[in-house]
Amino acid sequence: MAAAALQDAIMSQATKIAEDCERAAIRDALLSGQWNAINLWLGLSAALAAALSAALAGAEFLHAGDSQRGGLYSGAAAIIASVATAVLTFLKPSEKAASYQQYSNKYHALRDRIRSFVAIVPHREDPDVDPLGEFEKLLQEKRQIDAEHPILPEWAYRKAHEKMKAKLARKREFQEMQPARNESAGRDSGLMNDQ
Repeated sequence: MAAAALQDAIMSQATKIAEDCERAAIRDALLSGQWNAINLWLGLSAALAAALSAALAGAEFLHAGDSQRGGLYSGAAAIIASVATAVLTFLKPSEKAASYQQYSNKYHALRDRIRSFVAIVPHREDPDVDPLGEFEKLLQEKRQIDAEHPILPEWAYRKAHEKMKAKLARKREFQEMQPARNESAGRDSGLMNDQ
């Protein structure tokens, strides 16, 4: 009886950790997307400002100083391009996007292994299987990922929590639809047999 209670406790805790991994994966995917958007906008801003600066400088050169404002606009565009490029170089948003995406993938992979563990271990009849030992390995892997993880902003936790709630609501809605679908499929197959 004590072994069954221990196994139930292990499975309950493993399920909670799988949910935590799911939330962490969503959080990191959101951060990856955010850094990817920053990279895109800084890169486009720098490229467009540099192109504008070059076009204005070229136009001023071709018209041999018809307008004194051309040099001013060209200089302003060049400053914008250089600032955007400097910020892009300093922040390295593409590297941060890739890093957070990698952590999201690690959490998803761990979540999948934990789900398999929860689904399979209770049905094993092998006496050599040590559910507690397997659980501790999974827990150690999560601790390792958490320890190596970069710093996170607070908004990412809130957004991930909101996304997780929405995902669970969709899942419940889908599960509620399933019996209706099965009944409908049964009626449809009955109609096919009648014809």
